[in-house]
Amino acid sequence: MWKLHEIDSRIHDIRTQAANLNPTKRFAKPLAEAEANLAAAQAAFDRIHGERNALEELLAGATQAIAQHEKRLYDGSVTNPKDVEIIERDLASQRAQRETAEFKLTTVRPEAEAARAELDAAVAALAAVKKQLGKAAKEALAAKESLEQEFKALREQRPAATQGIGPALMAKYDAIRGKYGTGMAKVLAMNCGTCGMAISERAVNQLRDDRTVTCEACHRLLYFSTGLV
Repeated sequence: MWKLHEIDSRIHDIRTQAANLNPTKRFAKPLAEAEANLAAAQAAFDRIHGERNALEELLAGATQAIAQHEKRLYDGSVTNPKDVEIIERDLASQRAQRETAEFKLTTVRPEAEAARAELDAAVAALAAVKKQLGKAAKEALAAKESLEQEFKALREQRPAATQGIGPALMAKYDAIRGKYGTGMAKVLAMNCGTCGMAISERAVNQLRDDRTVTCEACHRLLYFSTGLV
């Protein structure tokens, strides 16, 4: 019967391994984090570059306006004192705007460069996670195929392993296996090899007499080297 247990135990392990082969589930958290980091980096990049572009447009517009006003003031095309006063007032305003834009750009330009670097890093990080996911998916597929082959071979061995086991004992074993995943546990150093529960000398003697004994803790059928076979 222990041979049957070994087959069923391995079948149980294969099913557990197959259930844990989903790389998408395993990479769900790092993938979500990488995507969130990229979205945040993209938002920061868009904001700071939008601010930089606006300042550069303001600077270019002010510089152009200053050049036009200075040309009109010094080429003799404007002679009316009121017109000169208006131009000079607007010229002062444009110079103030240019100065403000230049000052703000000394801070914004380095921030824009840093935002670009963070965005590039976030793109690379997401690509790395996706690459790992792709590799894990290929490995999972190969592992699944291997497990399926082993599972098929074990299922073919199982009928022969059930030969000679009485219907009542087989039913008891299947009921335990169905409830706990495995139906038997080996006695190791007077303890249950599965849960560690101490096994009494009386129980061991019963096993030596080929009697059916279950662990009081995990309820699996106990196997002793000279017991259930």
